[in-house]
Amino acid sequence: MAPDRSATGLAERAKLEAALLRRRRGTGAIPALPRTGEVQRFPAGDSQRSMWLLDQVDPWPGARHIPEAVRVRGPLQLETLHLAMNDLVARHEVLRTSFELSGARLWQVVRPRLEVPLRLVDTTPDRLPELVRTEGEVPFDLERGPLIRLVVLRAGPQDHVLLVAMHHSIADGRSSEVMISDLTALYAARLQNLPAQLPELPIQFADYAVWQQDRLAGPHGARLTEYWQARLAGLPATRLPADLVPPRQRNWRSDNFVQPLPPELPGRVAELARRRRTTGFVVYLAGYLTLLASLSGDRDLAVSVPTAGRLR
Repeated sequence: MAPDRSATGLAERAKLEAALLRRRRGTGAIPALPRTGEVQRFPAGDSQRSMWLLDQVDPWPGARHIPEAVRVRGPLQLETLHLAMNDLVARHEVLRTSFELSGARLWQVVRPRLEVPLRLVDTTPDRLPELVRTEGEVPFDLERGPLIRLVVLRAGPQDHVLLVAMHHSIADGRSSEVMISDLTALYAARLQNLPAQLPELPIQFADYAVWQQDRLAGPHGARLTEYWQARLAGLPATRLPADLVPPRQRNWRSDNFVQPLPPELPGRVAELARRRRTTGFVVYLAGYLTLLASLSGDRDLAVSVPTAGRLR
């Protein structure tokens, strides 16, 4: 059966996910901070500070952008889409956020309202991949904002690509999925001239960020710092053989290398993961580490794995 992507179906899915999270992780609430209805400043979260710092050190356009591109075949009502996008921005205040450095502290500045313009670009189907890339790399101003951009690429009357680009300081992979789901529900509700069936949001990201900073400032943060300093102390830098001299300035361009795998491999990995009570990702990661160990001769290696890190 195909998944229900109607506004009602998305709302029911959101309620189910929230119930499962409460059951798995407890019901301890993150407190909601008071809002005044004016521009407000809150301490930036850890991930936001990291992204801000990386932008200052290496401001390569697009390196920390999250572009979401959706191909729409059939009629697309641009005015309705624009209204739905601004409904989305009104719902999630992190999409109305920019940043301000004051002294040695980074603040997230939340506007009470923000209208995101819709830009329409007429093109041809063969140019869509190029435009998705170039439009997704247009720089954001972290201080002025907005840090979200809406572009519609029109390749024909019934052929569009909806491109929503966001800076990584206000979104990640998981929250971009939420954004697309909410935008779909809001657009469908606007088409039917009905209120969107989306659950109320008990907190916003600023509430989470303040809660996070309070925890890290106490004994919990001290324990984490002590653990990782001890765990990573003395870890040598891994040296790998290379036949390519790195350029002096990175350009963040990448390429694809395709290596077909044996068709039975995924099933064998899944079976091994089940036996070891872990995930397929961990099995593949173990294989990657084994390769690095054989190439470098090191027995102890550290590999960074991106993760949202939010248990709530």
